[in-house]
Amino acid sequence: MTSELLAWMCAATITLSVTVLLLIKGNTVVAREGVEHITVIGWARVLLLRCAAPFFVGVGGTLGIRKLSAHVVRKRIETHHGTVTITEYRPQGVEDALPAHFNFHGGGFVVGFARQDDLICRHIAVKACRAVINVHYALAPEAPFPIAIMQACDVIERMMTSPHEYRLLADTPTLSGFSAGGTIVAAVTQQLKDRKDLAPRLQVLIYPGLDFSWDINEPLVPVGNASVLTPSMMNFFQSLYLPKLADRVLPLASPVLADSFNSLSPTLILTAQNDLVRSGGQYYAMRLAAAGVDVRHLDFANCDHGFTHSGPGQSAVEALDIMTDAIRTA
Repeated sequence: MTSELLAWMCAATITLSVTVLLLIKGNTVVAREGVEHITVIGWARVLLLRCAAPFFVGVGGTLGIRKLSAHVVRKRIETHHGTVTITEYRPQGVEDALPAHFNFHGGGFVVGFARQDDLICRHIAVKACRAVINVHYALAPEAPFPIAIMQACDVIERMMTSPHEYRLLADTPTLSGFSAGGTIVAAVTQQLKDRKDLAPRLQVLIYPGLDFSWDINEPLVPVGNASVLTPSMMNFFQSLYLPKLADRVLPLASPVLADSFNSLSPTLILTAQNDLVRSGGQYYAMRLAAAGVDVRHLDFANCDHGFTHSGPGQSAVEALDIMTDAIRTA
């Protein structure tokens, strides 16, 4: 049996198991204030999703995004909320200090890993000539809200207040985030907006989840018949990351609910027409524009959540080029 066949069989088995668990209710026990605890079925679902993620969440090889040669190193950064692993990408042969760009991967705060954005980070490092810091933040339910956001703030502050230690320019960074990573970036940008030394030069939000204020028992309406991010999946991730109902209306959890957007960093928002969380990104863009923030919002037709990694290829390449150009010229 070849290794390729074995890998395919493992992926098929995991996928089937996850599909079955998705159809079974009872992942969590819900109390009046929120999620009381996760059931055995819920934990099994988390573990299977994490096992399946490496097979499905990376950038697809058929999208036309080449694997550019870059200098890649992994480092560990100590924060007030635990040790965080980062993967740093730099253009080959460039020894000088570079502007910093921080990237945050998606995965519903529960699954996902920094390596799934590898091709994208290589592209930005080479084409925008940046030191790309790809952050693997702690996942829920082991690390629920707001740990990932606090880790992100700590990593940025630690590296940008000692830039020479990390061969970074002493300048404000740019940030990007996909899905849950976009939520983190929006929250971090609001947290740092009054820090002249740390306020991001640009935030790039790619199909971000920006509003988690609906009730845990309120059904969500799917945008399309084949939406990648289903209401069931969204509720499951939400219940693990935000088990307390009171937390879901906090601006740190739902950035679109902030009282003020004045002085917020310039923003690029990419949404997808068939995405369950599209409306939150659209409303966020409207609120930023109303507050006088320099915001650019692009909605990709006939695309769904995760299209930058799963396609259509033309849209994925276009989105990556737009992101890279915005970061390079920020």
